[in-house]
Amino acid sequence: MLGVLKSMFNINSNFVAAIIGGLFTLVVSMLSWKKRSKSQEKHAASMLYNDLISIEKYLHDERSAVNIRYSEKW
Repeated sequence: MLGVLKSMFNINSNFVAAIIGGLFTLVVSMLSWKKRSKSQEKHAASMLYNDLISIEKYLHDERSAVNIRYSEKW
């Protein structure tokens, strides 16, 4: 009887350890994905901001009314 209890406890503790490891892996991967996603969003926002500043400078420095689609600078 004692041997049965030991083997049951060993199986249950291994199962609990596997569940805890799986949950830990899931949480860490979700946090990593969220951080990567936020980093990509910040990078895209920075690129857009710099592009808009560049366009603003171009339009501010341009003296004549030019359709910017046909500008030779671009």
